[in-house]
Amino acid sequence: MTVEWVEKAHRSLGSFLHQRTISQLEKGKPIDEVKLRKEATRISVRLEDVLKSDVHGIRITGGFDFPCETCDTSLTVAIAPLILEGFAEIECGSCETSHRIEIDKATGELRFGPPAGTFVDAMDRFLHAGAIDRTRFIGD
Repeated sequence: MTVEWVEKAHRSLGSFLHQRTISQLEKGKPIDEVKLRKEATRISVRLEDVLKSDVHGIRITGGFDFPCETCDTSLTVAIAPLILEGFAEIECGSCETSHRIEIDKATGELRFGPPAGTFVDAMDRFLHAGAIDRTRFIGD
């Protein structure tokens, strides 16, 4: 959401948000309630999307490596989808096995499994493979 978008939204609701001028009252032009409701709904939908987001005003880059369960090829898991969506899905380029990593947003614990399979605690796999330092990952 940009400042320009907010300013435009504010202007579009001007007659409703602010006391009407004497000139406007003398002219007797009524407020178009249908148009106002449509604009307010459009703004409300956009604001809901922004306000329900857990992350604001940042760009998330980077990731960490973890071994493919099938062939042990090193795969890179992007951090952004883990934080923003709670999971990341990756496919091994060597054996084409699909993997899904989920993060418990309350604890920061990772779980590993196939896209539609049963999940197990992934942290032990990462620690065993030396892929990440648990205290650094969870504590950051």
